Amino acid sequence: MASDRVVDVQENKISEQDKKIIDVLSNIDERYFNVNLDITSALRHLQAKGLIDQGQKDELRTLLKQAENETKHQFWNRVLYYLLRLISIKDVVTELLENNLEDLGFKVLGGFQGHEINEGADIARSRLVMRRYVKWKEQVDNNSYTCDQLLNLYNRKKNQMLESTRTHVERLDLADQCVVLTRLMAQLSEDPQYVVQMIEQMKKDIPSTLDTYFADLVYHGRNIVQQLQGGNIHGTKQYAQEVLEMCKFARQVEIRMMFYHRMVSVFRALYTKHPSDEVCKEIIHHCEMGLHVTNGLQVDSGSKDSEVKRYFEQFFLLNLAATLLGITPDLAVVECRNNNEKASVYAENVRRSYVRDMTSMDLVTYHQCKARIAEQKGNIEEAVEYIDVALDESNNFLTFPERQANLRGYRDTICSRQRAN
Repeated sequence: MASDRVVDVQENKISEQDKKIIDVLSNIDERYFNVNLDITSALRHLQAKGLIDQGQKDELRTLLKQAENETKHQFWNRVLYYLLRLISIKDVVTELLENNLEDLGFKVLGGFQGHEINEGADIARSRLVMRRYVKWKEQVDNNSYTCDQLLNLYNRKKNQMLESTRTHVERLDLADQCVVLTRLMAQLSEDPQYVVQMIEQMKKDIPSTLDTYFADLVYHGRNIVQQLQGGNIHGTKQYAQEVLEMCKFARQVEIRMMFYHRMVSVFRALYTKHPSDEVCKEIIHHCEMGLHVTNGLQVDSGSKDSEVKRYFEQFFLLNLAATLLGITPDLAVVECRNNNEKASVYAENVRRSYVRDMTSMDLVTYHQCKARIAEQKGNIEEAVEYIDVALDESNNFLTFPERQANLRGYRDTICSRQRAN
């Protein structure tokens, strides 16, 4: 509902709330206000949602018309000031995110943390959750865990979680571990129905007396499995928007990192079924946003948290390169509007900073990227060398045999091209 308040720039007294808004906006760097947005359309959208009424919209347009000769920084600072006096912080941030102004939206949100905004939920001990995910994920990718072994570990953690002698904090930590293990098992399974059943069982196993936010995020994604199998772009985008609603007001950077990680994984899976330009753009957008958010994670060099940051940076860079080169998660090569130059830059960043510590699975993807780059430059002999390295490395993990088959198929393709030349 629209507020009864109107903007009164003539008032002599500035309330504490106004001072807070001014303080938050003044601490946002000028570069974040480089906004290209149709303000008339934005105001109409706010009115259609019932957040402002006709009188407030007209008054805002009049006030902003008086400021149209100001710099972009001054103008958009003024826009946000007026809006934050009329509607909730959550609604202002939502409008920014819906208009792809994530940087500015998160800066506004961050500025009000510690004040009155408590909307949305955070994952308690989120860095600990991320450490465990990265540790177990790397072991899975190096073929150290099978799905059955993960299930045994899950059952142990579940039984410990249900022990009455455990403290609430211990039980919540064990619940988080069960959620992480469920997500990893889902990644290893090729049976969509089994994945759904697994996630639903996890949700039942975790007591409602515990904070279930993390479990809810994974549970909410159970039906996306079928959407991906059918190559449903609309359903996948709708899922992405729903998960964004659950994550966008999280205070901790780790949750936003998880969001973009999840979205890249989802759209990459869709890319296998539907390698279109539209899906490619979604992957690139979420990778770039994920890199931006990850760069904002403050960690001490050499700490376990720095390993988490490295994992996410590498994940986004490698998926950017693979997508731009038409390489699917199953290591098939598809026709796409690739960008060899950009992909080469991303692959070089991976080589320079991450290759030494990469898992076998990621090394295979990296070497296939290098093969694809060489192929597109006409260096077929070099491409074959890289794909042979990828094939050798693929022997270290046999979870998905079709990936080896796709690698061999790609090698046969470029070798036939070499013979033709």
